[in-house]
Amino acid sequence: MKPTPRLLLRGLFSILGVFALLAGGIAGFSAPAQAVTSTVQLTRDVTLPTPPATSFAGATSGDGWDVQFLGDRIFNVFHHNSSAYQVDCHLQATGEHCDTAGDGTSPWPKTVTATDGSGFSTPGHSTGIVDTAAGKFYGWTTRVSDQVGGVVCVDLTTASANPFCGFTALTGAGEAQLPFSGSLNGGAIVGTTMYALNSSGTTAGAGSKLLCFDTSTVASCGQPIAVGGIATTSPSMYDWTVAIAGKVFVQSSATLSCYDPATDATCAGSWPVAVPQYTARPFAHLTADGVEDGVCIPQPGVVPCFDLSGQAVTTPAALAAAIGDGGNWESSMTIGTRVLVAGSDSNVYCYDFATAAGCANFPKAMTGSNLLYTVNPDPVRFGCIWTNADSGTTQIQTFDAFSGATGCGSTIRLAASVVIPQAQCGASSWVSAAVVDPAPGSYTSAKVDVTNANGVAVAGATGLALDSTGSVNLAGHDLGDAPTFGFSFVDPTFASGGVTMRMSWNSPDTADCTAPDAPTAVTATPVPGGATVTWNPPAYDGGSPVTDYVVTAAPGGASCTVAAPATSCTVTGLAPGTAYTFSVAAKNRYATGPVSTASTSVTPPAPQAPGSPTNVQGKPGGGTVTVSWRPPATDGGSPITSYTVTAVPGGATCTAIAPATSCTITGLTPGARYAFLVVARNAVGAGTESTASAAVVVGSAASPAQPVEATATFAG
Repeated sequence: MKPTPRLLLRGLFSILGVFALLAGGIAGFSAPAQAVTSTVQLTRDVTLPTPPATSFAGATSGDGWDVQFLGDRIFNVFHHNSSAYQVDCHLQATGEHCDTAGDGTSPWPKTVTATDGSGFSTPGHSTGIVDTAAGKFYGWTTRVSDQVGGVVCVDLTTASANPFCGFTALTGAGEAQLPFSGSLNGGAIVGTTMYALNSSGTTAGAGSKLLCFDTSTVASCGQPIAVGGIATTSPSMYDWTVAIAGKVFVQSSATLSCYDPATDATCAGSWPVAVPQYTARPFAHLTADGVEDGVCIPQPGVVPCFDLSGQAVTTPAALAAAIGDGGNWESSMTIGTRVLVAGSDSNVYCYDFATAAGCANFPKAMTGSNLLYTVNPDPVRFGCIWTNADSGTTQIQTFDAFSGATGCGSTIRLAASVVIPQAQCGASSWVSAAVVDPAPGSYTSAKVDVTNANGVAVAGATGLALDSTGSVNLAGHDLGDAPTFGFSFVDPTFASGGVTMRMSWNSPDTADCTAPDAPTAVTATPVPGGATVTWNPPAYDGGSPVTDYVVTAAPGGASCTVAAPATSCTVTGLAPGTAYTFSVAAKNRYATGPVSTASTSVTPPAPQAPGSPTNVQGKPGGGTVTVSWRPPATDGGSPITSYTVTAVPGGATCTAIAPATSCTITGLTPGARYAFLVVARNAVGAGTESTASAAVVVGSAASPAQPVEATATFAG
C-alpha cells in the first residue's frame, strides 16, 4: 500500500488519546470481581494514524451505505443492486481513490464474482465485518443464479480486479430474494458474529429467520434462527437487525422482537412488541452514564422506547425533537451518552442522554450529500464519525461527534480497548503519559486535559503541562474509571498521524492481564520430517516486550522455540504422511499468552538423506591434512549423525561424528597434491558429495606444505 501522506499543521492542534478504563473496558462495562493482592507497572506505545482531512470528500459514484476500515483506507459497498456486488476504496487521509493513488491496484470500484462466474446481489443494508488481520471483508449477499442467501468474502488487499475470496451459503436455493433491496437486512454485530433477518416474505425454510455468520470461524453459526413474533409477509428493505446490550433486536414491519445469543432463544420478557411501521434504524436507550438499557424506535414525532425485557418506558421529553424526522430508512448509532441519527434531509441529528437535551452544534448539515443514509464510528479515532449517502459530490464525509466540527483532523481519540485489550485488566492507577514521537522540539508547548468518557473534566487533572521530555506525571491523580487524555499542542510542525504516545499504568499482577495476545496469521510449510512455521506478532504485547515464541504441533505436541523478534521456526521429528496443524504462543517477562488459531494442516514428506556440505577446505601438515566444512543447508528432516571425508586421489578417509565439522586424514604422501570431498549422513543414509576442495600439497613432517591455488574436479 502507498504510505499515508503526512500532514503538516500549524497553530493549535489537539490530539486526544482515549484510554477508557472501566476495569480496562469501556463505559458501562462492569469487570468481574477478582482477588488481586499486587500490581505490576505496564507500558505501551500507541501510534495514532493520520486523521482524515477536514476537506475529505469521497464521492463514490454509486449508492452508499456503511463504510468499512482497513489500515489507511476506507471501503464501501454500493447497496440495493440486484445483479452486482461492487466495492469502492478511498484513502482515509485525502479521500483520493485508491487506484489513482499510485499503489498499483486495479481500478476501483471492483465487482465481486465467484470463480465460476456467478454474480452476487447487494442488499439495502450492505453491512458486514472486516477481519483486519486477514485483510478480508465479509458482507451479506444473495447469489444471483440460485437466490441463495449468505456471506461473500472480499479480499481488500488484492491487486486483482476481482477480489472474491469465498461464499458461505446460509439458506437453501430460492429462499432469499432479489428485488430492489433484496431480503437480507443486516446490521447486528455481536463480537465476531454478524446477524441478518431474511425478510423473504415467507416463513418457509430460512424465510423470516435470522441468519448468523461467525467471522472467527468463517462459517455459519448453525441453522437459521426463528425469533418470536417475526413473520414477514413480503420481501422488505425496511426491516432491521441491531445489536444492543449483547442482544439482537429485530424489527419487521410493525413488530419488534429480541434474540439473545447467550441463550439461543427469544429474549426473556414481553417480546415481541408492536411498534410503528417503516421507521429508521432502532437505536439504544441509554442511561445518563452511557449504559445500554433499552431500545428506541425513531418514528418521526413519536419515539417509543422499551427496556430490555420489552416493557415500555417513558420516552425522554426532548428526544423526538432532537433527532428530527429520522427518515424511514436511515441509520443511527450511539457513542458515549449520545445517539446520532442520519436524517433523510442530509442532516445528522443528536440527542445526549447525559444532559437530556439535544446536542450543541447539531443538527449537523452534511453539505454535498443527497439522501444521507448512515453514520459510522471510526474504529480507532474515538469520536470521529463517517457518513455515507445515496449520491452527491461528497457522499462520504467526516465530523466530530462531540463538537460537531467538520472533519476529524483536530481531535484524534483512541479507543480504550486498543490500549488495554483485556476488559478485566483496567488500571488501578495511571503512572504517566508521554509523547515520544515527535520530540518536544517539534512543538512550542503541550498540555494534557483529562476528562471522563462523556467529556466532563476530571477535577484537578486539567492543564497538566508536558515537561521538557514530553512527559507528564499522573501519579496521585484520581482519574476515575474511564479517563480520556487530551493532548493539546501549540505550534506543532509534526505530522498529525505520526504521534506516538507512551502510556504507563499499574495493572493487576495476573497472567490474564500481563500476557501477550495470541500471534496471528500462522502458516506452515512442510519440509522432510517437519514443517517451517511462520506468524505475525501479537497486536498487544501485554505491556512488556515479547521475548519468545513457542510453536506446538498437533497431534503429538512436538515443538520449537525461538527468541523474538524472529517470527518463524522449524518443528522437526514429525511422522511422514501424517497431517499436522501448528499453533503459536507468545511469551513476555511476565506470562505466556494464549495460543493462536491453528494453521491449516500440512503433511510432512518422509525424511531424506542430507544435502551437501559446503565451503570444504584443507589445511596441510606433515603427511596429514586437516579438512573443515560447513553443514548442509538441510539435514533432510533427520539429524545428521556423521561426516566422511575422502582424499582424491588415493581414497584415504576420516570420519567426524556430528556436530563436529572437521577431521584429519593421515598417511598421505608428502609432496603430492590432494583435494577432498565430504559426505554427510543421517538415519536415511549418505547424502550427495560436496564440491571438491581446492587442492593442497602435503608437506613432510619437517616442512609442512602450503595450499596450491587451484581447483580440481574429481569423479567421486
